Amino acid sequence: MKKIWCLILAGVVLVFPGSEAGAQQSLGGEWQLDTTRSTDLDRALDLHAQNNGLRTYSSIPGGQPTPSGLPGSGGAAAVDLSTTGGADRARLAAEVRLLTYGSDMFEIVQTDTTVTFHPLNLAYDNVRLTTDGRKRDVEWSWELEGQLKAEWKGDRLKVERKTKDFEVTEQWSRDADNDLLVVEVEVKGRLFQKKLVLRRIYQRRP
Repeated sequence: MKKIWCLILAGVVLVFPGSEAGAQQSLGGEWQLDTTRSTDLDRALDLHAQNNGLRTYSSIPGGQPTPSGLPGSGGAAAVDLSTTGGADRARLAAEVRLLTYGSDMFEIVQTDTTVTFHPLNLAYDNVRLTTDGRKRDVEWSWELEGQLKAEWKGDRLKVERKTKDFEVTEQWSRDADNDLLVVEVEVKGRLFQKKLVLRRIYQRRP
């Protein structure tokens, strides 16, 4: 009887790792953004502000964030993001774009331990994610730095990026029935009264 139980337990141990590895979906291939079904970031920020989802700069502990050094970065005056559509909104959008992989065309190369994004335009750099769930220090621009973590959660790739002002979570998955790549994004941080939710849909490039 003891031998039978040992065989059963051994079988269970062997099955679990195989099932976990098989849960990873293949994200590989060349993908292009479907703008008609994806969230426009600038429009989403406008709607979020109208629903009191954004804080004013003057209400943030410590006051005005330092300019990002990016094109369109704001000045030092306190600005109400619910009413402005100018430089400060552009700075906010630029930093959110840096913290989400928003390229409209890219190729994904996937292995058991990494997922690499190769942009098919010049607006983004290559990005390689190691999917072991460990936090790594990253610098997205000359003064925007923080930590990045990537890991598989079942059949979804979860990517977390965190800075002193933002927390961005991306969930990458495949809609196999329609051959689509789906990215669900949540943005939180000191500038957000409520989390900002974005959705990007990619089709295979012909």
